[in-house]
Amino acid sequence: MKFKLHIPERSLKGMLLILPIFSIAIPTLAQGPAGYVECKAEHSFEEPTNVAFGSDGNYKYLFNQVGPIVFSRGQFFGGPSSAKVEKAWYQTISEMDVETPSAKLAEAFAKLKKHLVGEALLSASQIMQQDSIIQANISAIGIKKEIIEQAFDLVSTYEETAGPLFDIQGEKIMLPREVQPGMEIHYALFYIMDAITRSYSASKLEEFPQVYHGAMFKTAAYFPGKVDPPKDADNVYRVKVKASQAPNWGTPIYFHQDAYSRRPTGAYVAPGTIVKIKVPPAVVNKGYTIRVGTHFWDLKYRNRIARLDRATIIYPVVNETTTVGSPLGGNIYFEVPEGKEDGIIDLEITGAVRSPYFSTRDYNKTSLKEWKETERHYTGAWADFETDKFLMQVPTSWIDDFDDPETMLKRYDTAMDAVADLLGKPLPQGTHFMFRQVDAIMRAGVHAPGYPEINVRYDPTEESDGKGNHIMLQSPVKQPWVIFHEMGHSHVPSFFVDETESIVNLLHVAVANDGFGMELDSAFGSSISNRLDVDLDMAAINLMVTEPFRNNQPLNRNRMSYQHRGHAKYVDVVRLFGWDALREMFKKVNEDYNRGIVITKTHHPTDDRILRMSVAANADLRPLLHFWGRPPENNKALADSLDVAGLSPSREIFETLEHYKSILPKTLTEARAHAKLMFPKDGHPSSDGHDLERDMAFIYTSWNEEFATQSIQQIELIQTLYFPEDWLDGE
Repeated sequence: MKFKLHIPERSLKGMLLILPIFSIAIPTLAQGPAGYVECKAEHSFEEPTNVAFGSDGNYKYLFNQVGPIVFSRGQFFGGPSSAKVEKAWYQTISEMDVETPSAKLAEAFAKLKKHLVGEALLSASQIMQQDSIIQANISAIGIKKEIIEQAFDLVSTYEETAGPLFDIQGEKIMLPREVQPGMEIHYALFYIMDAITRSYSASKLEEFPQVYHGAMFKTAAYFPGKVDPPKDADNVYRVKVKASQAPNWGTPIYFHQDAYSRRPTGAYVAPGTIVKIKVPPAVVNKGYTIRVGTHFWDLKYRNRIARLDRATIIYPVVNETTTVGSPLGGNIYFEVPEGKEDGIIDLEITGAVRSPYFSTRDYNKTSLKEWKETERHYTGAWADFETDKFLMQVPTSWIDDFDDPETMLKRYDTAMDAVADLLGKPLPQGTHFMFRQVDAIMRAGVHAPGYPEINVRYDPTEESDGKGNHIMLQSPVKQPWVIFHEMGHSHVPSFFVDETESIVNLLHVAVANDGFGMELDSAFGSSISNRLDVDLDMAAINLMVTEPFRNNQPLNRNRMSYQHRGHAKYVDVVRLFGWDALREMFKKVNEDYNRGIVITKTHHPTDDRILRMSVAANADLRPLLHFWGRPPENNKALADSLDVAGLSPSREIFETLEHYKSILPKTLTEARAHAKLMFPKDGHPSSDGHDLERDMAFIYTSWNEEFATQSIQQIELIQTLYFPEDWLDGE
């Protein structure tokens, strides 16, 4: 029997609505796990409960949960499941048949152990049969003491015979999600280890401390990293955290709504140790959580396996003292839901290891002296860097000889200020404006936004000199262009239709130019593929040579996405009227949202957006936006609105269009020269490439004076539509 997990389609759709707490089951037509009942999207459990997120055989599980749980792609479940419809399910442990599934788990664990020690070898199909039995009864893995012990014993046997997972017999591996021939035992143990991690709870750690103390996975040395237990298991560390998170101001920030704001502590749970965390009574049973493990994303939906899917454990704060642990180990975070206002609180952490933590926050500020002499030398595997606006985690091995995190964070704050200014949002927001993290695998099959965003991978076995040379620790201007591209997806308040993958590149331009003073054309060029050689003139040529431009048609998604000509219209507005022309437009969109006037993010009505931009620029922007592929939909009505606003034609825009006429290639030779600038590789642009390359291939082989005349006539048509006759006559 071949065991295969379902692989999800990529989905960045909206998250589940977080509803008021209900404690009643509801009827459903969807199929849940056997023995589970559907519940509301937010539910508080007063006794140990197994929970699942998904439907129809595709679930993410958490076991032994007590306290409030939010069933969404955010806080508790770390991203989407592989289900098309995601629903909330629970199974109260006191009401379930524990003995039957426990017996089946025990039998399957015993057979796999005998296979590993060579006592009774199993065929590949027999291994997968036992794996299927385990997965069918997995909800019982963390309930009975003897089953927990047997599960850890099986993992220990596997690690002694095959070696740590992902470092099998000294060979680093990344597994496809579909089981590969000859690797069946590794997949079976992967899912057992993953389930063990999902079964951790404060109540079980307190009930069976002798079982969990010393219980660890050797693969922790690979990921998240090797950390020894503290020399003094009773050591006490105290740290302040902010137990407040103001609601987001203005339009929602993607993923911020249901991912709690993370507060680093500078403490680390070593694998197999048990740590106690004491909080003030004022924050008990109010929705706060403690997270063990830096890596938020639950990667069960990914089609490749580079670490355990679940590398983090969440403990709801339901008592003054919370007992935490992890077989992998991990940094300790206090997490704050939106809207909480309990101020600065003290945490008392017993039994943890210290990890590097550099903070510029007023209540927890780190000096460079403290950093150099002590903080950077702590042995926790991951380091936290935090300001009021920015949060980042990187491996400690990258920074143990890094001298100046203060300058790095000041630069990131400058970048955050530039983005916030552009988008009309005040800083600081309720949570960090950007949260970056590196992982062994990106959280999605493509680059993607998120809190945290994972758009840089790392090799856990790669050595580092510790001097902070990794790109993530360099100036924001030096970051790969996709970093601010993905931030744009989550932060930009509204778009013209079809520009989802183009306007998002504007953030990089703002950071480089407005934040760090880079010349505007260079900032614009670097915003896609770090092409510093591409300027507004080149983008204008890329636009003017297209068939849609010559035929007075709007520029479609395919000709804007990931291309300079897509967001050039905004940069041209900045060149002519300054950044305030965009800031004021976005600020008004945010203010309107706060008043209940909601604009669909990806479909801002064309004429309304043109009007808002024109008012902000104090100029009629119709001709410029028409040139860049966004003509009005009802020009007469828009003209009346512009007239009421007292806006008149802009001589600067008229001269800009005259300039663009002058740089248009008029001959095949000129067209070929431009095409080679855009695609300087050997040969010439290919007609089999993406849209921009196809356009360049067309002009390389077919451009002529007739096409050039058609493009010039289109510009003159635009000028005729929007400018006085005497301007057209050269007066």
